[in-house]
This record gives sequence, C-alpha cells and structure tokens, in this order.
Amino acid sequence: MGKDADIVIWDPTQEFVVGKGGHTLQNKYGTSVYDGDTLKGVVKVAICRGHVVFDGKLDGQKRFGAPRGVLIGAGGIDVANVIH
Repeated sequence: MGKDADIVIWDPTQEFVVGKGGHTLQNKYGTSVYDGDTLKGVVKVAICRGHVVFDGKLDGQKRFGAPRGVLIGAGGIDVANVIH
C-alpha cells in the first residue's frame, strides 16, 4: 500500500492499421516493417508510477514529459546512482 503502480488498459479485440490514423510504431528509424499491416490490440490508457502517460489520443502530442523510470540492478541496487 502507498506504492505507485504501472497499469495499462487495452482492448485486445480492436484492430488498427500501422501507419494510418496516428497508429505508428515509434522507433529511431522512422519506419517499420509493420507499416500497412493490420494488428490487434489497442492501448486505451497507460499509467506509470501513478501518472497518466498515454490517454488514448493519437494526435502526435507527447503528454508524458521527462522519463520517470529508475534502472534497478541485481540485488535491488539503483544503478542510475552508481553508473556515471
């Protein structure tokens, strides 16, 4: 109790075409081998550490701000504070 949770609410039956209507797979190359393919499963809401980071809108606006993750190494060590 008192801990933040990461939760994703999704519709596993909804289909979408990659690259159309804002449904893009983001990567460093700007294109995907899946462009034009029909896939199943659409994320409706994503919550990370208690903050909504995706609200289902596909308008190209980023709503999640700076990264909030913490890299935890073996044994529960906070690696981000050890590695320079």
